Amino acid sequence: MLSRNVTATLYHSMCRATTCGRRPPPRWRKRYGELSPRLIVSAGRAIVTHAWCMRRDCCRYNPTAGVSAKLTHLDMSTNFLEPEGGYSLATVIRGNGTLTSLNLASCYLKNDGVAAIANAVAHNTTLIRLNLADNVIQAPAARALAKCLAANTTLTWLNVGGVVADEPEAPAEEIEGNFAQASFKAYAGSFASSTGMGDDGVRALAEALKHNRTLFHLDVCNNCITTAGIDALCAVVRDNSSLSSLVVAGNDIGEGGPQLADAVDSNTTLLAVDVKECKLLPDIESRIEARCRLNQKTTTEAQDRDLLEASRARAEKDMAQLNGDVRDLRRQLAEATADGTRTHAKQAFVSEQMEAAMQQAKVGVAVLPVAVSPHLQQRVW
Repeated sequence: MLSRNVTATLYHSMCRATTCGRRPPPRWRKRYGELSPRLIVSAGRAIVTHAWCMRRDCCRYNPTAGVSAKLTHLDMSTNFLEPEGGYSLATVIRGNGTLTSLNLASCYLKNDGVAAIANAVAHNTTLIRLNLADNVIQAPAARALAKCLAANTTLTWLNVGGVVADEPEAPAEEIEGNFAQASFKAYAGSFASSTGMGDDGVRALAEALKHNRTLFHLDVCNNCITTAGIDALCAVVRDNSSLSSLVVAGNDIGEGGPQLADAVDSNTTLLAVDVKECKLLPDIESRIEARCRLNQKTTTEAQDRDLLEASRARAEKDMAQLNGDVRDLRRQLAEATADGTRTHAKQAFVSEQMEAAMQQAKVGVAVLPVAVSPHLQQRVW
């Protein structure tokens, strides 16, 4: 549990949006009402909600003092952090030694904010899960993430999915002389079709994954990836043996489907590939799904064999230890028996010596002069 003062600091630095005197934009009020920012902290986990205004100049955004050394999970998803929030969080991530999970989905970090987070994660040695979905990530941010994957050796789960707009959104409105930030969907929905890292961004990630052997889950859904970009991912699927889950849903890779299916067929560790809404032919999807099922079965059987071998090795080790204990007990018993035999022989020898001494004493008394009184004889005896 975080201490009360640390909780209060985290709440004030990350959630307070009243210092600037502005009200949330209309779309925010329509979705959430007049809800105040909230912070939920429990057992090293912190969840921040309804923090719509996170600009450093008006809200004194300074999470550096708020993230405790005890914090392991931080969820700030669906908060309007903007790149400024990403800069400040990057300072925390770079020097933090306990944070293992960070969720910044739908925070409108954009390229600059995501690049700052990626540069910080490259120097972090504890972070395992990073969610950067729905942050308008384009090629420049993807290149920063590629450098991060090339340098980081602990990150195992990464989501850099793109934006999905459910319906056209109205632009942000000018309220009381201030440009009110609409919710992330409101802003990004109008140009969702043009957002995403694209082929250039996914090529950079694929190049980094050629040297990365720790990442096992990658989500690049809805990133405007085409056949040219999927070719780079196919090379990763063929060569990378650590990746076990890949999400490419929502990308127009129809013509690249056969190449992806061939790459998946040559991979024996990939357990799940999500290709929904990728405009693939049904038989291509079936091939990919069948290969993943086969890999899952093979992996399960291999795990069962490994478990059986580990159990057998553990049993052999226990048996060897038991045999050693039995040998030690037998040795100790033999030593104790030998000691007892030697003790018994020594006792017999002492008894014989005492008996001989007593016999000699009796003989000595018998040869004493008759003048010696019986009382003296008895004393000699």
